[in-house]
Amino acid sequence: MTCSYTTAHDVVLHPLRISEASLGGVPGDLPSGELKLGGLGAVSALRIRISCEGISSLSQLSVDDLMLFLSGPDIQALKLLELLMQHRGGHRAAVG
Repeated sequence: MTCSYTTAHDVVLHPLRISEASLGGVPGDLPSGELKLGGLGAVSALRIRISCEGISSLSQLSVDDLMLFLSGPDIQALKLLELLMQHRGGHRAAVG
């Protein structure tokens, strides 16, 4: 049997995996001044920890965009999508 799969857009695969994700209060180590969160009334933060597979550092990759696929029960996935798209105050990437 032959199986064919087609996407709606180009797909770039990177040797990365999400090792941890959490939604909670704004962490104390988050530089809110740098992100200008004070005026936005930010009370929560989504923290996503990404780990490398087969390379020693993320800096070895040329990643300009990172597309995430939200999976799970529809209600939870849609609520998370709404949080990400409508209530985004800033983002920060740190290697460490």
